[in-house]
Amino acid sequence: MKGIFYGSTTGTTGSLAGRIAEELGIAAADVHDVAGAAADAVQRYDCLLLGSSTWGCGELQDDWFGFLEGLKGQDLSGKSVALFGCGDSSMYPDTFCDAVGILREELAGTDVGSSEPTRRRTIPLPIRKCARTESSSDWLSTRRTRKPFRRNT
Repeated sequence: MKGIFYGSTTGTTGSLAGRIAEELGIAAADVHDVAGAAADAVQRYDCLLLGSSTWGCGELQDDWFGFLEGLKGQDLSGKSVALFGCGDSSMYPDTFCDAVGILREELAGTDVGSSEPTRRRTIPLPIRKCARTESSSDWLSTRRTRKPFRRNT
């Protein structure tokens, strides 16, 4: 059984979670906003789809912080995890969708199922300029080598 867990400030990631659920035949009751969800809700599912928008220069959406701490305390062994995200590639090309990588890194120390994707599925959505795809190793090397953000003062 699949469960979708997302964090959304403006509603874009929530809307995307709904579209993914529709395309995959996931019931609305299995789509959870992490702002109001308990981390132990993941125990009902063998496949987790986790989504976040990226804020500022590569930051995780605020609602994820508390949920993620609880999630790391759950038994995730044997669960498959897929990640999805939203970001602004025109204003923040160097940190576009970095929140997805943060989720991946934070869950790396858990017993979550294999980190290697077994199958990719692209869901066509009517969103322009939202199609930058990289392998995880390319993304991680880009993330680690980018220059730190400095505010103009």
